[in-house]
Amino acid sequence: MLFPIIVPRRYNKDGRWVGPMKNLRHPQLALTWVVLREPGAMTYISHEMALEYQQRGVDFESEALSNLQSAEDSELNTHHKVIDGRLIHAVAMHQDGLGSSRLLLVDRWKRIFPNGCYFGLPERSCAFIVPVGLSPRERRSVVKVVDHCHKYGTTTILPGLQSPDLYVLE
Repeated sequence: MLFPIIVPRRYNKDGRWVGPMKNLRHPQLALTWVVLREPGAMTYISHEMALEYQQRGVDFESEALSNLQSAEDSELNTHHKVIDGRLIHAVAMHQDGLGSSRLLLVDRWKRIFPNGCYFGLPERSCAFIVPVGLSPRERRSVVKVVDHCHKYGTTTILPGLQSPDLYVLE
């Protein structure tokens, strides 16, 4: 199945990225696409593969987003932390390795968190969703966890928390 995936723009710093890439509003983030053959086994869409899809009349970008959007709200995150009945953060760290891709569903997250939220993307396979309204101490605690994941992650992307509005295409 086809899926979109968020990657650092630095992957294409010399113009040699393996396949198509589009920039997100965040100045360090871009979007590319993968074929997921089984959980955790992905192949990036190369320029040649993209051309083959196009020649067959397949809009692989739309199909990938549709596949991502097909998940139920209950499947958008894998873990969460609740204190005294209040959600402190949700984590998307799916076995398919596409936890970060769930951040692309900005409209869904805004519906789930009508008062607002922040995103954390410490590494490629892990994303944090943090509701607005945490105390300064709670927020610092979450940022500390995100930064720890960033420091020790396998494929690091960003420390800290960002606005969901930066996770849409330019």
